[in-house]
Amino acid sequence: MANTGSKIYRTLRLYKDGVRTEHVKPNDSRDPNHIPPFTDIVSCFTDAPTPTPAPVPTPTPVPVVAPTPTPAPITPTPTPTPVPGVIVLPPAVVVKPPVSPAPVGGTGIFLSRADKNYIRLCQNNYIMSSPASIAGTLSVGLDKMVSQDGEPFDGGGFWYAATTESNRPTTQTDNGWYAIQIMQDGTIGNITLGKLACRGGMVDDDWGTDDEGGGDDDGDGRFLGLL
Repeated sequence: MANTGSKIYRTLRLYKDGVRTEHVKPNDSRDPNHIPPFTDIVSCFTDAPTPTPAPVPTPTPVPVVAPTPTPAPITPTPTPTPVPGVIVLPPAVVVKPPVSPAPVGGTGIFLSRADKNYIRLCQNNYIMSSPASIAGTLSVGLDKMVSQDGEPFDGGGFWYAATTESNRPTTQTDNGWYAIQIMQDGTIGNITLGKLACRGGMVDDDWGTDDEGGGDDDGDGRFLGLL
């Protein structure tokens, strides 16, 4: 049994003149010499474990739910009450004017009349007098935009003689003009130096035509060379 810290005498011994004797009797509570139990934690220390306080659980925080905002009521627009004799007209419809395309171009050039075959530009000695402009220069004009009056020029896929000098003819030995194919969107699809066009050649010099008589052959392929 574990110590309680109380000192208890079970027997009493007779001491005479301070000398211990052999006389022993029980420590009876009815005996006038009875010694009752008393606390003596020095001689009778308790070996009971020190009680450990029970942990106090931390309360779990309760999440605060934000209240759902109440939508503002939508006030319907009242329908105007018709007045006798007054005709209510519908609101005017605003029509935006069409947006004009931004002007394109850069270098001023002059075009001849159109032809389906670039060889006939040279054979018919066309005059280049129709003013236009190109976004760039003729020497690197492939895929560039040709415009007239600030709008893309619809070339219809035909060939035109082009130069930077007004009223210049398509002379066979002249290096000052180009044969260009202008597409419907205004871009240059093919280009060759006029002198090569007169010989039936293109920029890459590896392509020729058997149509020496200037027929309606449109040619085929895309010419990737540039001057």
